[in-house]
Amino acid sequence: MVQAVDFKDVLLTSLAVTAAALCTRSLVGVRPVRLQRCLPWLQSLAAGLLLGDALLHMLPEAGHHHLSPEYLGEAMLLGLLLSLGLEHLLDRHRPQTSISSLGYMDLFNDAFHHTVDGLVIGSSFAVNEHVGLMVAAAILLHELPREIANAGVLIGAGYTPRQAFVRSLMTTIGVPIGALAGVALSHLPDYLLGAVLAFAAGATVYLVCIDIIPAVQRSTARHTSRPLWGGTCIGAAAMWLLKATVG
Repeated sequence: MVQAVDFKDVLLTSLAVTAAALCTRSLVGVRPVRLQRCLPWLQSLAAGLLLGDALLHMLPEAGHHHLSPEYLGEAMLLGLLLSLGLEHLLDRHRPQTSISSLGYMDLFNDAFHHTVDGLVIGSSFAVNEHVGLMVAAAILLHELPREIANAGVLIGAGYTPRQAFVRSLMTTIGVPIGALAGVALSHLPDYLLGAVLAFAAGATVYLVCIDIIPAVQRSTARHTSRPLWGGTCIGAAAMWLLKATVG
């Protein structure tokens, strides 16, 4: 049952999630030499967190929005294919800079993910204000470790700490935009939001398996695989623990 929603409450809640995400991105201010040493671990942690987010949170949530398994798989596949096409276009047309396509893909995926988070928050407020606050708190909890790890991904892709922070600011605008859109679209069929979540899960899996993990493998090939295995497992375990405790 959809109820009347105070847009101010939705906006303030989504801005709080945005502010928390930006605060965690302050990790990009760490000295480059020190950050370079822990970069493989940060990127591997990002891989585990993102995989856990997509497979343990986003896909189950898509199913809860009355999206059938058949359409769930199709939406996820569409997210994978669109990400593949987008990266191909970026590789062909990106300017000649030191920024790899990984950086562009991460920013695109992050902006889309923030918008989806906002949609979930707005839709939850349309059902009940208390539910909306609980959902926003849960999203905030899983955003904090994810944003910390993504800072390392952007640095590894070639951005300076300042560039990484400014671009992160741009992507987080998707949270309040998505939240307001979620309220406005709350009268549409529930399965559409499920399709968006499954699509975002596909894009996330593509980013991890095609971009982040290969980047870590290249940077650690001459040393050890401990960062890849350790960081990825720690990140996935953190998402599983979050799901087990918060839901």
